Amino acid sequence: GHDLAINTSTSFGCVAMIGTMIALRQLKWNSFFAFGLFNILLIALNNYLYHTEQFTYLPVVQKFSFLSFLAWFCLIDLRLYIITRRKFDTGQKKGANKLIRFNGSRYI
Repeated sequence: GHDLAINTSTSFGCVAMIGTMIALRQLKWNSFFAFGLFNILLIALNNYLYHTEQFTYLPVVQKFSFLSFLAWFCLIDLRLYIITRRKFDTGQKKGANKLIRFNGSRYI
């Protein structure tokens, strides 16, 4: 039961991370992309420690991974907020429901 839940959640999380990493690469947000790669390595380490039953360091690595992922997610969100805020502050309210769009690998 628990192993199935761990493996399933890791698989779904991997799909979400791949999509996010592709978007970060297209936007050329290289620092966020690198931070995302670091988080992927932490997830791999978590899974390695869990599946090899090395439970001594697992709780510490899990907490560090969670905080790192949370920081990464919040920093991306903050950058998107700042970009959106600048559009409103400069009077670019036209198409406010479509503030963030992709055109190839460029941010418009």
